[in-house]
Amino acid sequence: LKAGAISGGAAIVLIFLGSLLFGRVSNPMVDRLEWTVSTLNNAQRMSRTGSWGGNVRTKEFWCSDETYTILGLAPQIFEIDSLLGLVHVEDQDIVRPAIIHSIEDGVPLNVNCRVIRPNGIERTIHVDGEVTKDAAGVPTYFNGTVQDITEKRQAEEALRQSEEVFRSLAESSAVGIWQVGLDDRTIYVNPAMCSMLGVEGADQVIGKSLYDFITPLSAATVKKEHPRHNDLRTSTYEAEIVCANGDLRPVLISGGPVLSIDGSMHSTIGTLIDNTERKQADRALRKAHDELELRVENRTLQLRQEVEERRLAEAALRESEQRFRDVAEAASDWIWEMDQDLRFTYVSVRIRHILGIEPSFLTGKSHREHAVMEDNPDAWARHLLDLDHHQSFRDFRYNIGRPDGIVQNIKISGKPTFN
Repeated sequence: LKAGAISGGAAIVLIFLGSLLFGRVSNPMVDRLEWTVSTLNNAQRMSRTGSWGGNVRTKEFWCSDETYTILGLAPQIFEIDSLLGLVHVEDQDIVRPAIIHSIEDGVPLNVNCRVIRPNGIERTIHVDGEVTKDAAGVPTYFNGTVQDITEKRQAEEALRQSEEVFRSLAESSAVGIWQVGLDDRTIYVNPAMCSMLGVEGADQVIGKSLYDFITPLSAATVKKEHPRHNDLRTSTYEAEIVCANGDLRPVLISGGPVLSIDGSMHSTIGTLIDNTERKQADRALRKAHDELELRVENRTLQLRQEVEERRLAEAALRESEQRFRDVAEAASDWIWEMDQDLRFTYVSVRIRHILGIEPSFLTGKSHREHAVMEDNPDAWARHLLDLDHHQSFRDFRYNIGRPDGIVQNIKISGKPTFN
């Protein structure tokens, strides 16, 4: 057994064979050893920590069941080089020198590395080991433990990234951030807070009491609000801070507790918004409010006049449009109007007497939808180009297909109207 760690099952077999061959182990002792091995295996499984050992001379190594599970291997005896073959290629230069240094110099092995299981899954492990030497000081056996720390590393990385995100947000925030411990001494201030206080760097604030930077009246407010944080509540209140040059600056503070892993209160953190401009804005707002009431009264009178003028203008427009329609209906020619998409929006009723079709036949349609264009394609191409470029045209002739099937030749003129 001195050769190194072996699996629980192998240990039971050796104990059982020893009791049969030599008869020196009583059944209670065998049961006790079996229980010990079983307990050790369970402990390794629950802690995800396996054991290993090997002969330095033969380079043959053995592992506990949990070590095989961590490495994704079937129970076997293997050489150290095959074990190192599982180590991630980027970690080879760390692990191999550490093992050689441990064996040759007798220093404990303590290394983290990534391993690739035979199925391609990557795990992160922590390996401890120590060398046993013979009477001559020659290394004979190498034993140790291996622990799967994948989830731990993932959690640490997630925490590191979370802290980086928080620090990045805090450092780039335009709002002041201030964190104090349970003794009210400063733990952290961001650059915006330093700028608000008028100090060159956080080192001029960290370690100092919060009350060194606020007025006595505000100190009373803060001391009243802080007990809320002990009850895991947040609070928002106004205060005045004392800048490095002695100026007083009004701020709006929103703070709350920071908890430790065990749920106890670790510190208080809060945001501070410079209220100087808001205070000035409040005063300006009150003044503007009074002026606005007067302006609203005057403007109301103006609006009434404008509404009346607009009503009269709209009435005049309707009268003008009606005169236009009256003229259009009394004219010898038919009059039309198109929208910006070149579709008829208005056709005078005279078309009924001239072409024998209803205005609704053309309304909503374009030239291209009711015309027969095969008679003169070149003329049509020039005409459509004029329409697309909003150009005036005169006496354009084309054939129109009536609903009764009769093709009738007509002549039209048009001029664009812009807003």
